[in-house]
Amino acid sequence: MSKSDAERSSADTRRARRLMRQRVRRTVAAGTGAALVLVAGGGVVAQGLWGTGSAAQNIGLTASTVPAGDAVFACAPMPRLVEGTTAEGTDPEFAPDAESAESTVSGTVISDPAQRIPGTAIESLDGESLEDLAERLPDDEADQQLGASEDGYSGQTAESASEVSSSGWALLRAQPLGGLKSTAGLTRHYEATDGDLAGQATAACLPPSNDQWITGASTEVGRTAVLMLSNPSDSAATVDLDVLGSTGRAEAANLRGIVVGPGQTKDIVLAGFIADDPAVSVRVRSQGAPLAAVVQQSVLRGLTPGGVDYLTPGAPAARSQLVPGLFVQQDSLELSTAGDFSDATSQLQVANPSSQEAQVSLRIFGEDGEVDVPGGAERTVPADSVAQFSLEELENGNYTVALQSSESVIAGARSVRGTSDANVDFGWMPATSRLGHQHLVAMPGRDDADLMLGSAGGTSSVDLRPVSADGTIGDAETIELTGAATEMVDLESVSSSAVAFLLDASGEAVYGGLRVLGEDERTVSMTPLPPASEGRRSIEVDVRR
Repeated sequence: MSKSDAERSSADTRRARRLMRQRVRRTVAAGTGAALVLVAGGGVVAQGLWGTGSAAQNIGLTASTVPAGDAVFACAPMPRLVEGTTAEGTDPEFAPDAESAESTVSGTVISDPAQRIPGTAIESLDGESLEDLAERLPDDEADQQLGASEDGYSGQTAESASEVSSSGWALLRAQPLGGLKSTAGLTRHYEATDGDLAGQATAACLPPSNDQWITGASTEVGRTAVLMLSNPSDSAATVDLDVLGSTGRAEAANLRGIVVGPGQTKDIVLAGFIADDPAVSVRVRSQGAPLAAVVQQSVLRGLTPGGVDYLTPGAPAARSQLVPGLFVQQDSLELSTAGDFSDATSQLQVANPSSQEAQVSLRIFGEDGEVDVPGGAERTVPADSVAQFSLEELENGNYTVALQSSESVIAGARSVRGTSDANVDFGWMPATSRLGHQHLVAMPGRDDADLMLGSAGGTSSVDLRPVSADGTIGDAETIELTGAATEMVDLESVSSSAVAFLLDASGEAVYGGLRVLGEDERTVSMTPLPPASEGRRSIEVDVRR
């Protein structure tokens, strides 16, 4: 057998083993579900997922543990230029990449307290390994819950892979240990200095989900928004889309029943549903398999590139929202009064998917405290639409935007960087969920990265622990936030050698994101932090006789 044949055989074997493990896990889960359904016929009432211990005990519920599966994080492909017409709305053709375009992914996985590194790999959607971080442990060994290593030492270590070349969809899979999902993270970074997609984009890769909102898209002339869907499982997904614009909700038959098969992708040009609209939001709901979803947003003003970014899902619709990262540079905002540069400005977008008009109250906090809201704090968002609120009158600096609404809404903010009409880029930050325990932020391989923290009140603290390339997890540095505040943390000053950071928040609610500034003084990208590590999942069952 030749070397290439052996390599292909080895890759096929790895893929077959992974699929078999997934089938076994699904069989166990399906068996549990079937048992619950059968018992339900005798009067069993399921009370929900994610155990509520004391409440369960008070009303006689029994919590049954659900086996943990692999932790999966999905990264959208490097930005690509759409060719030809966008009228059809789906399955566009893409042009070749610019010569200078570079796109990499960086990933990290954390051990359990016994210093066991879970089997982890960065791979393509079809299962081809791009980088193996650690060999998979035998299932019987991985199922053991250990608090210390064989020599009695308890502590954590890490394994990382930085700047792995990747142009297509990329996944990080980490096996569970001790019945718990492993702590892991993956980040995509893109940069190009020429071509129509010149600019910078960074995205913390997220676990697939069955329900997610994405804000910040634009389908105006010269603006291209491509919704990219990926199904990394081996079960099919049926997708329904809700698309809102500044003038209302899109109505089209092909928004429903979109099938994305196992290991497949679907690219959808949003202009096919709402054309020439500066503010578009989309909800992606799937039955069956959860999906990875991201919008590739780019701007081209005539022949001049105007930036590119990944629009990633943020916090679900709620009456309270907080955007933890707004960057204002007045030199860039001077362009916003000139013709096609009307969107080269800092701006808040609020989507209202309800059937009632939303009354919204805004607050903005800078690094020195609360500031006046340009144009007034009280705003209105019509039903089934997206409203835009200019923030261009803010002074240079970094801000947090918080809002309270009479209806459940979704929100996000755009930041712009650049000093001339030929050098403009933008970054988008959605409203995020509050930070919790064990967020792992894989660094995108760029020095000028800042952690953006925001709080709407109270006292909170965030512990940052740097993760080095050799696996060492350093001591924590604590950032304190008091009252309504914005705090910027230069991560290189915390550790110049870190390839990732572990983050733990405590106290009142605090929110966070990552900002990366390019060395060329024109590029910027932002991303919400990845979700906290999951605890043990359980389902509670009440047997009534």
